[in-house]
Amino acid sequence: MSDIVNPFMQSVGQMFATRNQYEYEKEMKINEDILKNREKFREAVGEERVGDVDDLWLLVQDIRLYINNQV
Repeated sequence: MSDIVNPFMQSVGQMFATRNQYEYEKEMKINEDILKNREKFREAVGEERVGDVDDLWLLVQDIRLYINNQV
């Protein structure tokens, strides 16, 4: 009986290991794609930092002032 069970269990274990490896590679590919897209976006629009999140209302005021001054 163990002649049948052991190879079967090894086969099942290998199947799970292969699936885990596939899932890991899939997640890595997704993460790489996300990072590439972020880099492309940053290159296209540039990156400007204006204070901290706590200063968001100041940024909103600056944006409103800028928009209102455009003709």
